[in-house]
Amino acid sequence: MKKLIHLLLMFNGCLSAQVIANLDTNNILIGDPITLTIKAEVKDSVAWPTFGDSIGNLELLSSSLIDSTATQNGWLLKQHFVITQWDSGFYNIPSIKIGKEKTPSFTVTVNTITLEENAEPKDIKGPIEAPLSFAEILPYLLGVFILSLLVYLLIKYLKREKTAIVLPSKSKAIIPPFQIALSELENLKTQKKWQNGDVKAYYSDLSEIIRTYIENGLHTPAMEMLTEDILNRLKTQNIKTDKLRSLLSNSDMAKFAKAQPSNAENELAMEQAIEFIHQTKPIKNDE
Repeated sequence: MKKLIHLLLMFNGCLSAQVIANLDTNNILIGDPITLTIKAEVKDSVAWPTFGDSIGNLELLSSSLIDSTATQNGWLLKQHFVITQWDSGFYNIPSIKIGKEKTPSFTVTVNTITLEENAEPKDIKGPIEAPLSFAEILPYLLGVFILSLLVYLLIKYLKREKTAIVLPSKSKAIIPPFQIALSELENLKTQKKWQNGDVKAYYSDLSEIIRTYIENGLHTPAMEMLTEDILNRLKTQNIKTDKLRSLLSNSDMAKFAKAQPSNAENELAMEQAIEFIHQTKPIKNDE
């Protein structure tokens, strides 16, 4: 979902949004959670609002992922925010701007729990003590007996057992990131996803393998980064990015814009991925 929103932000189109916001209630007791829902129907790009630990004067407890649904006119975006307040009073949720549109503001009333007039406070009753029965104690007695028996048998066995020779365990071989990536690409080839019509899944897996290699092998953040940001970071390491740009851009279009690349482009994308890994993998020094 984050990748979808990042993709929407890559384009510089004009915003046309219909914004709706609502609360499930605006009258609560102290600490009660309420849900603020924001919806926006957009045609092109949109800067979606983000919040820290509060919205207005109310504490933000949690927020859902941004849900996106394709419509005839573009995309319907929706997100839920759970908020509360721990002091009584009246609290304002300000208007939230999405593009050129704004949500309405809300006033939330937070009430305290009040005692009835002339009500007498009462002490908290302590727990009722009840005698233990033998049936309640029996499981514990059996547990102690079984545990004691196991300890006795273990000690007796160790005394009779000769000291075993402990061999040092072999450390597991660490597989380099480039070998992992090449192996996953070969596995993706055998699955024949685009040949079976699942072009979107093919490019999603291809993009994830390359982004994972960039993070683990080239130590450059990539999983949640925009394509352009990844390319700019790699350029600072003097890494050629022309073919990688073509690969990631085609993957984005196939995943999010429902593009249908040709068979030749699908095969070329795999070749570009393998070539990029070979060009950037560590060079073994045999000297």
